[in-house]
Amino acid sequence: SCKGESFWVHGEMVWPLRSGIKPAKGMPDDVKEVFLDAQKILDLSPRAACALLRVGLERLIDHLPGAPAEGTLYARIEALNLPDTLKPMADALRLVGNSAVHRVSEIDFSQSNEEAHEIADLLSEFLNQIVDSFLARPGKATELIQRVLARKKKR
Repeated sequence: SCKGESFWVHGEMVWPLRSGIKPAKGMPDDVKEVFLDAQKILDLSPRAACALLRVGLERLIDHLPGAPAEGTLYARIEALNLPDTLKPMADALRLVGNSAVHRVSEIDFSQSNEEAHEIADLLSEFLNQIVDSFLARPGKATELIQRVLARKKKR
């Protein structure tokens, strides 16, 4: 579809690898680093991508207001009192990431398993949504308030 060169084996494109989704605006650099790594390897190893996205969540929590600095990831997520829309996303990142590292039998993370790719894609979107809710949107609101106040001072 891109009109570029590609390499296929048994009806499956093996090159070029897709680049995944872009990180949310406002994603902290240390989170973005592992997020982008996960996107680069998602096609090669959905298991590794899911594990990296879990690390991204751990790093993100360090940037969130009210997050405890220590404890299990479960305890740190619980301490945030996330809204009902975000809590399941954080839990999915934690649980699937744990499965990718510890309990291989729960999910078939093989490269050829399309469900594993879908799961890694969803986790990527979840991490972006948490960043957007906690960091990007409040930042935009603060920026808007500052613009309104600046205009008010000009009058």
